[in-house]
Amino acid sequence: MHCEYCGRNLETIVILNIPSKKYIGSYNTFACIDCSKNNDAYCLRHEIPHLGFIDGTTACRLCIEEKVECLGEKVANNYFCELLKYLPNNQLKELHERFEPVSKSLNESIEKSIFRSIITYAMRFKKSHEEVMENMIEHWELAILS
Repeated sequence: MHCEYCGRNLETIVILNIPSKKYIGSYNTFACIDCSKNNDAYCLRHEIPHLGFIDGTTACRLCIEEKVECLGEKVANNYFCELLKYLPNNQLKELHERFEPVSKSLNESIEKSIFRSIITYAMRFKKSHEEVMENMIEHWELAILS
């Protein structure tokens, strides 16, 4: 197998979760370590490829979890209370239906599951979590949590 960027024969392969330019329709790009480290879809801090999303954005799963844990349950609960205060009932119901199975499968609070989704979106689009939250409330926009 060869690196899709430099063409070198791969002793160690890194699979980047971004669409391949070589293999049309594939959402994986095969790269050598050096080319991976020069790609935005690779986390230099954790030395792992990012998660890839259907829209082409990426984010490091370990960076997401660190941010969720660093900000903690209190911030997650505060954000959830803000959503309860500002979102219409039909949106709150949709939010609950979408995240209840996630929180049960991860054995965590629904507040934390929603917060992780907010952090993930923020990292994918290089925004602050505060900005994402403001947009959700201002525009009643739950699609960002998909």
